[in-house]
Amino acid sequence: MQVNYDSDALEFSRFEKGDFISGFVSPG
Repeated sequence: MQVNYDSDALEFSRFEKGDFISGFVSPG
């Protein structure tokens, strides 16, 4: 679960930047 949280954290970071769409289109 720790790893999962890390991945989510990275995605959340992108959300804050306003690149949630990019994150969805390209995972990573």
